Amino acid sequence: MRKICGACGKEQEHKSWKSTTCEKCLETGIKKCSTCEQVLPIERFQLCRGKPIGRCSTCENKASYDKKKASGYLDRPDVREKRNASSRATHSKARQDEAKKRAVYDRHNARLKERRQTDAEYYEKVIASNRAYKDSLEGVLYAQDWQDAKVFFNNTCAYCGVDSKLTREHVIPVSQGGLNVRSNVIPACTSCNSSKYNKPMHEWYTQQKFFSKERLAKIEEWEGGASHAPKRN
Repeated sequence: MRKICGACGKEQEHKSWKSTTCEKCLETGIKKCSTCEQVLPIERFQLCRGKPIGRCSTCENKASYDKKKASGYLDRPDVREKRNASSRATHSKARQDEAKKRAVYDRHNARLKERRQTDAEYYEKVIASNRAYKDSLEGVLYAQDWQDAKVFFNNTCAYCGVDSKLTREHVIPVSQGGLNVRSNVIPACTSCNSSKYNKPMHEWYTQQKFFSKERLAKIEEWEGGASHAPKRN
């Protein structure tokens, strides 16, 4: 049957009156989604009996999720636990690949940045949380102290050795009585800082795949005396 094609905009032959894309466009590998109305590569559509369905995979997955949510299926304890287990396995596998792990963090940071720019209330909460954290710190850490720590560890993470964005890591967690002072602060990548959280350093570090006796000795050296700062007036 002939009608206007949703992909090329021309009057062409269609397989049925329900079809939104003509046979010529399907042969070239493009198709119009019946829900979002985008013209996408045919690979973006799921197949049913060997033929692409009307909705693209994104719209089909969203419709399926909304239906399960509305029916209460996703709120069942067994289903929720299965989804959580699958999510943990996926995240664990991604963390083993440095490139994938970096991509995950970059996407997460991009989403947070976008939310801070568009959600004023959320941004105020972030500022308040950061201010409360800084007010809870005991001790004084000078800017030069932080620079000295990074130089001592060759501008790399003291734990895993990567040279990605470095954060201030408290060897003895602040929540466990650690002070915000020169000897207790070392550079760590975002991944290690988040993973360690408030765990004891030795207990956490020795269980990591990237554990290194040499780096541990360097951390202990910084804690024990190499971190001694020059006298300041």
